[in-house]
This record gives sequence, C-alpha cells and structure tokens, in this order.
Amino acid sequence: MRVVLDTNVLISAFIWENSVARKLLHSLLAAGTEIYASQEIMLEFQRVLKRDFNLADEDIIFAMKEIFISMKVITPMIKLDAVKDDKDDNKIIECAVAAQAEFILTYDVHLLNLKEYEGIKIIRPDLFLLLL
Repeated sequence: MRVVLDTNVLISAFIWENSVARKLLHSLLAAGTEIYASQEIMLEFQRVLKRDFNLADEDIIFAMKEIFISMKVITPMIKLDAVKDDKDDNKIIECAVAAQAEFILTYDVHLLNLKEYEGIKIIRPDLFLLLL
C-alpha cells in the first residue's frame, strides 16, 4: 500500500506522543506501508515547526530525521490545480499522484472535501486506522 501523509498529520505525529497520527505512523511502518513525501512537504514541515512551535534549528533537524527517515521522498513532475480553496494543498495531491498512492491521510478540510482524486482516497487518520 502507498500513502501520503499531509503535513498536519506529520506535525501531529512528531509533536504529540499519544496522538492518533503517531499511532497511525507506527502502524503504517510496522505494516511495511510505503509512505511518500516530497521536498515541498518537507519544507512545509520545517516552516510549521519553526513558526508555530518555535523549535530551534537543531530540534527541527532531529524532527526531520525522525519523521522522514523511513519515507520515500519523490519529486512530482506535474503541477495540479485540484484544490481550489487552498492552492497550497495541491502539493499533497501532486505527491500522491506522483507516488501512485492509494490514500492521502489528512486533517485538512480542503483536501477532505475532495474525498478522492483520480482514484486516491482522501480520509482522516482516525478513519484510516479503523480500516487497518
């Protein structure tokens, strides 16, 4: 199975020890699921940790290693305009398309409202855990 985790899921998995997102990440890794990210997702992860959580640079480097070490980082070759209400969310769709993912896991309302894009199901992490 191939999945893409939205930045908000990655942040939750790193910051909150008992979060659904962290449990999900551990479950995905234990199941051998292929988890994909892009450079854009990684950069957003860094920006959010700095801006919203005021993490020091060395803590952000640690976070990057912890979260992305087991993921496959790809470079999407196409730009999409799938999310009309928040253009910044298109990077998640672009990564999922490039990875030929089956799922996007997110808390983002703009992505969740799509429900699916080109056969890629877009669902909340807690619902996905129930599927596992």
